Amino acid sequence: MADEREYQEEPSQGSPANQPEASASGGNAQIANLMHSVEELTRKHNTQQSQMERISAENQGQALGAGSTLHPKGVRNTAHSPMAPM
Repeated sequence: MADEREYQEEPSQGSPANQPEASASGGNAQIANLMHSVEELTRKHNTQQSQMERISAENQGQALGAGSTLHPKGVRNTAHSPMAPM
């Protein structure tokens, strides 16, 4: 009886290759999760890329003497600020 029970439990615990239906649905779920992760990472990457481009443009503008308030290293320039320490 114990041998029979082990044999019955084995297919449910075995690899998805032993269960074509579970493999297909499990595979589809994994693919959906991966696609969602790729979309999230792409969105984050694009956000970071646009932030880097904006900062780069600000740094170039400051190098050209434009009115940027950011220091080249991203630190706020407080030299002309009314809140600057005396």
